[in-house]
Amino acid sequence: SPSANDKMGEEDALNIKKAAIALRGDLALLKANFEANELFFISEDVIFKTYMSSPELLLTYMKINPLDQKTAEQQCGISDKVLVLYCEGKLKIEQEKQNIRERLETSLKAYQSNIGGTASLIIASQTLVESLKNKNFIKGIRKLMLAHNKVFLNYLEELDAL
Repeated sequence: SPSANDKMGEEDALNIKKAAIALRGDLALLKANFEANELFFISEDVIFKTYMSSPELLLTYMKINPLDQKTAEQQCGISDKVLVLYCEGKLKIEQEKQNIRERLETSLKAYQSNIGGTASLIIASQTLVESLKNKNFIKGIRKLMLAHNKVFLNYLEELDAL
């Protein structure tokens, strides 16, 4: 049995014949007609990809251009309702990721400013007491600071990877 693509191919061929008859074999007109169609498909593709890249945009687009249910199922194999639910879910995940990111960044900034104060106190004490013990203590604190910083940055990286 012929596939959907075969049927589309036959339909295209028929449309080409119709266009050729309608344009009475005028090749310049026929070429212009094809170019216009091609541009339409290219722009439609760009629009679709743009909207698909953002669930928020896609939801807006679907509200403006509600698809006929059958057409949507034939074209995408999924219904409008499922697509809307998917987009809404994706949007919620993005918002939650943003909330977590903001909370982490706030904690990181607070941590860094506290550490900044602590570090300057330690450095001040280092100049006062130049003992070996104190230097090792400072090295230990520095390592700890860096480790904590790394943990926060790892959280942010993992969040971005979600």
